[in-house]
Amino acid sequence: KATYKAAGDVHRRKMELGVGDLVWVVMSKEIYSHDTYTKLSDKKVGPCEVLRKINDNAYKVKLPPHLGISNTFNVQHLVPYFPDASSIDDTSTFID
Repeated sequence: KATYKAAGDVHRRKMELGVGDLVWVVMSKEIYSHDTYTKLSDKKVGPCEVLRKINDNAYKVKLPPHLGISNTFNVQHLVPYFPDASSIDDTSTFID
């Protein structure tokens, strides 16, 4: 049994998120409601705040209200959000 678990864990994506963390939600064709999907639709929505951890594999996130879909996602649909350096205000001064 241990060899089966080891083989299955090779492709498993381990990700720990905390309440308040920011993530991108990757939207697949199956997530959109029936008539709202187009190939030009956004593929990622966010950054969205993590509201609650359901278990190691599922999280509730705060979505924009215009989407009208469930806010519970598997970790395979979540990507951690890291703000780029240009969006962070650096007020520190350097002394030569």
